[in-house]
Amino acid sequence: MSFCVIILRKDFIIFGAESRGNIFNKREIVKKPMAFYDLEQKVYYSKKLKFLIGSTGNAIYGELFFSKIIEKFINLLEDKFDSLDIINLPNLLIQYYEHVLPQISKEILGNQILFFGGIHKVEFLIGYYNSKQEQIIRFFKSPCMIKSSKLKKEPILKDNLTEKEAIKFIERYIKKYGKQKDNWKTIGGPIDIIKLDQNGINEIKLSKKHGFTYLRDFMENIILKKIPIYLINNYKFEDITKLLF
Repeated sequence: MSFCVIILRKDFIIFGAESRGNIFNKREIVKKPMAFYDLEQKVYYSKKLKFLIGSTGNAIYGELFFSKIIEKFINLLEDKFDSLDIINLPNLLIQYYEHVLPQISKEILGNQILFFGGIHKVEFLIGYYNSKQEQIIRFFKSPCMIKSSKLKKEPILKDNLTEKEAIKFIERYIKKYGKQKDNWKTIGGPIDIIKLDQNGINEIKLSKKHGFTYLRDFMENIILKKIPIYLINNYKFEDITKLLF
């Protein structure tokens, strides 16, 4: 599960997302998080083309991290366009997942590791200004994806808030939700915040991310204790190592 919040004002959009990721054992009948780490990327953006993308749900597509998949998508757009008819962005992202990504992943999908909850369970948020300088916020799932996560479906309209007040509101909102019941297991860590207005992107707060492309490399670094993880309930570090070998 992930939790993201967006505040919409007449003059800017502010998007916030927490950074908790989980390790699951898909071999278990009832899949519960075994551990968490606070290095997962859930907000992306293009300064050149002036849009932001937020994602919730699974962090993995086969053996690929979604973070690298979305980064590659943004890089492809920036390489191809000096400006973009941004109204087509949702369709471009869907086409990328349906046609381009399977080709990228074809060689490695046969080596899937059975944890992190499977594939195709991701929802997206896109924010941008159209050619009329109107704010556009869209929530959508690719046809090949299914609902799997908590995403605030409607922008929070707080037109009386200053930028600093909006940032504090987002931080409090996410932290409060993460403290409810067992939400802390899947929601938490540093909160990334991005502002988008007619002038473009402003990186307000960005935390350190793991930066890995492939799941196996990430897990090997966990085994070597180069990446901090936090065990949940009665799971032991040995239980995590068994997933890899």
